[in-house]
Amino acid sequence: MKSYQKLKQQLLKDRQYGASMRLGTYHSTLRSGTLARRLYKEHNISERHRHRYELNNDYREQLEAAGLKVAGVYPQKNLVEIVELARHPFFVGVQFHPEFTSRPLQPHPIFAGLIAAAVKRKTGHQRPLKISSSGAQQRSIVRVKPVRKKRAAAGGRRR
Repeated sequence: MKSYQKLKQQLLKDRQYGASMRLGTYHSTLRSGTLARRLYKEHNISERHRHRYELNNDYREQLEAAGLKVAGVYPQKNLVEIVELARHPFFVGVQFHPEFTSRPLQPHPIFAGLIAAAVKRKTGHQRPLKISSSGAQQRSIVRVKPVRKKRAAAGGRRR
């Protein structure tokens, strides 16, 4: 029984979880000219993972030819971490969990970007969120006033 415990501890220490399970923080390199790079404002990032799924690199070239843009890669194993669709208002798919580090007043850069894209789509103009490199939101918070609908004049005004 002790040998099993030692083996288990060693496998966890060496990040050998079985299959392709990835747990913990992994580094990614972001490609220039991508939405992810603009949102993070950094070339190298670290994010928390808990998954066993990966993009099959055998199909990567075909997917990129069809419009899927690889925006971030784990360089040690050439694993795709972030993908985007260029012709979409905001399509960012990630292998990590941005919700683990996001807070109401300190949104993860991807969530801040999603909200900014939604505001742009709703209002027709960009009102950018200012995000520091640490992900902490600065004073500029997007506020959208609700649009009031006019009442239909059906038989006069109600009193």
